[in-house]
Amino acid sequence: MALKQANVSDRVIAAMLEASVLRSARVKIDGNPVELHTVGQSKVGGRLGRTLSFGVKSAKSKAYLQGQHASVIVSRNPVIEIELPPNDSIDDYVVVRMDGKGDRRELEVGSAGGAVGAKHGLRADRVMRTSYDPLGGRLYKMTVQGSLQGGEYILYVIGSADFDKGIYGRGYDFTVE
Repeated sequence: MALKQANVSDRVIAAMLEASVLRSARVKIDGNPVELHTVGQSKVGGRLGRTLSFGVKSAKSKAYLQGQHASVIVSRNPVIEIELPPNDSIDDYVVVRMDGKGDRRELEVGSAGGAVGAKHGLRADRVMRTSYDPLGGRLYKMTVQGSLQGGEYILYVIGSADFDKGIYGRGYDFTVE
């Protein structure tokens, strides 16, 4: 109202409102802000095993983040606070255990061949069971059922992959000591 009374144009006010809209979730784990990362690299593992077993074993597609550990280190029972942008659902966020591989952290995103044919998506045994409580507005508190083991994790955003662009997903990575 004060801007209107000061004769600020509608276009300027609209631009100011648009700039204040959250574009990606704001995430804090154990009070530490966590940045959104794109899981963009990919490699195929198990090709030799697949060849030697005449196709019985499958070849796995893995996406990864560079670096041995995430920059945010949290407890085994982390408190995850998520402020969602408009049109996002809390159901689109899952905690996934990653494999540490020396200089990187890997996430299996598919497999092909073998007895099961082809599968795409996250491995179900790597997705942690979680629950959430609404805290008001678009803010939620997510908790993992039970304690996490030490290792590498990512709060993965379901539907964030764009394989045509080489994007295997987006998420907020963290390390549990």
